[in-house]
Amino acid sequence: LVPARYFLVVTRGVFLKGVGTEALATQGLLMIAFAAAGLTAATLVFKKEIAR
Repeated sequence: LVPARYFLVVTRGVFLKGVGTEALATQGLLMIAFAAAGLTAATLVFKKEIAR
């Protein structure tokens, strides 16, 4: 569960293999999910720290 793995798959697919964006949609969606989860966790921690 390392977000960089999905980034590398997308980068290799686009730049080295010439794969279209349709074929890489799964990795893109996983990166968006990681970003959303990280942003949500950071927001919750920040709100908790501010409430002190």
